[in-house]
Amino acid sequence: MTTSIQALLGKDMGACYSYSTMNRVQERVLPAAFKNGGNLVVSSPTGSGKTSVFEAAFLRHWSKQRQHGCEAKSGLVLYIAPLKALLHERLVDWSKRFKSLGLTFLELTDMNFDDAQSIMSHDILLSTPEKWDVLTRSSMEILGGVGLLLVDEVHHIGDGVRGATLEAVMTRMKYCSTFTFSQNEGVPLSSLRIVAASATFPNVKDIGAWLGCSPDMVFEFGPQYRPVPLELHVLGFKSFGNDFLFEKNLDQKVPDVLHKYSKGKPSLIFCSSRKASVGLAMYCTHAGQNSCVSCFTESTQEIGRGSNSIQIQNMSLKMVFQAGIGIHHAGLQENDKQLVQDLFAQGFLHILCTDHNITFSCTSSLAVGVNLPAHLVVIKSTQHYQGRSGFTEYTPMSVLQMIGRAGRPGFDKYTRILANM
Repeated sequence: MTTSIQALLGKDMGACYSYSTMNRVQERVLPAAFKNGGNLVVSSPTGSGKTSVFEAAFLRHWSKQRQHGCEAKSGLVLYIAPLKALLHERLVDWSKRFKSLGLTFLELTDMNFDDAQSIMSHDILLSTPEKWDVLTRSSMEILGGVGLLLVDEVHHIGDGVRGATLEAVMTRMKYCSTFTFSQNEGVPLSSLRIVAASATFPNVKDIGAWLGCSPDMVFEFGPQYRPVPLELHVLGFKSFGNDFLFEKNLDQKVPDVLHKYSKGKPSLIFCSSRKASVGLAMYCTHAGQNSCVSCFTESTQEIGRGSNSIQIQNMSLKMVFQAGIGIHHAGLQENDKQLVQDLFAQGFLHILCTDHNITFSCTSSLAVGVNLPAHLVVIKSTQHYQGRSGFTEYTPMSVLQMIGRAGRPGFDKYTRILANM
């Protein structure tokens, strides 16, 4: 029997949700997140409700704080995610949905850290690992005020320098919970709770053991729990012995691939570099002008009519815009990136060419968590250039993150992934 959100959270907190029933993942994890105060880790496919696990955890924390009154210590909630865009998405969504409860949110990405009291006056803080690392090196008072740590995309703990920062931040929080801060009136962090989630990490049990989770608080769900079934197609093309030319020649294959598999629905194409994403967008624009490939010509009469009034700073983006094609990479101005994301989400842009390197970028986000799913995801080549190392294969985790962008719950009955090799 399906459990309702309000039955679990209560009338007031349940009213903050636009849906009334839980899916299979939520039915198993949300009761543990809301009713149990122990550390928790969950790995489940994109779109299966991981964000609601964080919400259940901070709603439990908030309700407990309210029961103990405003004088309760260690009352802050900290949400950590690898990307500014993901933080901003959560900030906008949560501020709107939980406004009726009086919860206040603060994003720490671009602010002055001098006023600790101002920061601590909010209920939930949102930060990248790097910003929190800087802040907690100088402010033990804020560190001692955190009672709930939420870690999104925790699989990044294995990513080079960025992973080291995330691991250092989490280790610092865990270590500091074992002793008392005199600066914070002798209040220990022993009540610190950690909730971590991601769609793609194979060693979820190891992470759970490191965080001190009990076995019943470690959840792992396979691809069969995806809300939208996925079709995976691997297309092989002949190589001519030159990796650079091979990747470049794949541009010529993309129009026919889109025409065959996209069915006129939104398509997201991952390229090996910024330059490659711009080049592909230009090629697709010309292909749409010089052929009858319908996926380039049906989409954007409305955009075309209004494009002169839309302020676009990047010239390459402006050139492909009227063809219903977008470009997204870390080199774009923030206004251009936001415009592209909004129009793609609204269905005005049917094709979006983006850079594989955004998987690791602090400023771009399509491969990591940000909610811009597509009906079709194309991974154009499985290699990228790494300087002295030459062309190297994408890591399995990077590929899984890109695959995670496929599927639009409520719009698609199934979704497709194409990998060109």
